Order: sequence, then structure tokens, then C-alpha cells
Amino acid sequence: MNNHLLLIGAGSGLSLAIAYVFGQQGYRVSLVARQAASLNQLVQELSDARISVSGYATDVSQFDQFRQTLDDIEREQGPASVMVYNPSIYRQASVLEVDPEVFMTDQRTNFGGLIVAAQAVTPQMLAEGGGTILITGGGSALNPAADLVALSVGKAGVRTVAKCLHDTLEPQGIHVATVTINGSIVEGTHVSPSLIAPWYWELHQEAAGEWTFERIYE
Repeated sequence: MNNHLLLIGAGSGLSLAIAYVFGQQGYRVSLVARQAASLNQLVQELSDARISVSGYATDVSQFDQFRQTLDDIEREQGPASVMVYNPSIYRQASVLEVDPEVFMTDQRTNFGGLIVAAQAVTPQMLAEGGGTILITGGGSALNPAADLVALSVGKAGVRTVAKCLHDTLEPQGIHVATVTINGSIVEGTHVSPSLIAPWYWELHQEAAGEWTFERIYE
């Protein structure tokens, strides 16, 4: 199987830590992020650590553009054996305060992009005989925060999409799992990227028949 990690929603926190974990296991890494400047910094940092890495700037909420980027990655880097979906929009507003149009736009990033990505990578993984799709979830999916309604709905939505993918793809040999993080990710605390990232590798390493759908980090 092609050892290729496709990491969508790359940033300097958890996703970078995940890239290090897989890169140190010999995986090539393709990073997808919206901002080219910050993406280039991540690529340089991983390259300096002798990890094979490429960066692709795109907006996951622009579905046609995102599909084209995913096609480019497959053509240039080969099929993904592991995909991590990490993006979310943090917007502080209650139900009574949030602009409904902005609320709906946020969901394109929070979980709409996962649908686009899954539709792109699933045929690749099936052709390769299997694969792993990992999703970064949040505690607000289980306990919604009134002042973070868009994020709470987004995390509930991405968890639901993940479960539907799991039920659809597990019989076909693709492991789908979510890491539900109950807390704010801050380096140096117990909810630190360096502590959470190994969970993604552990889920990927689970044997068929012993696959976990959800691990809750708290």
C-alpha cells in the first residue's frame, strides 16, 4: 500500500503534530490549507525534519476548487492511504446572534468538505485494497456550547458524516474513525497537540475486526 498521508486543514498545531508522527514513520505527507504563506512555512518545517512533504493551497469550502486540488494531489503524489480531515471554523455567536448565511457557509468547511474529500479518496483506497479516514471531532458535538452554535453544529455534523462513512466503508475495508477532542488544544497542557497526535497513528494501526469508530480525548 502507498504510504501517503493526505492532511486536510493543515496548521501549526494538531495537524503539524500529526504530520510529524506519520512522517517519522516513513509516510509522505500532502498538506492542504487555505493560506499559501503559512502552508509554505509548514512545508519548510517538515522538510527540515527530513519528512517528504508537499503543500497545496485551496479553500475546502469552494467545492469545485477543492475537488480539483484533490485530483492534482492524486496525480502528483499518488493515492492517499490515510486521510485526515481537520478543518473547522471557530465563530463566537449564539443562535440569536449568528448571521444565518454565515452559519451555513461555515458548515461547508466544518463538514461539507469532508463529503467532497471522502468522495475523492474512497475510490483511490478501494483500488489500493483499503485505507484509513480520520476526522478531528470536538466535544461540542456531544455537549453543544450555546455561544458557539456554528461550531457545535459543525462538530455534530462532521461526527454524523464520519459515522455514516464508517458504516458504509468498514465492510469494504476502509477504516473510518474520529478523534473527539473535549477541550481547547493548547501546547503544554494535557490537551496538547503532541499528546493527541499519536492517537491518529494508533487508530490507523488498528487491525481489521478491531476498528474503533470514536476515541474521546479529555
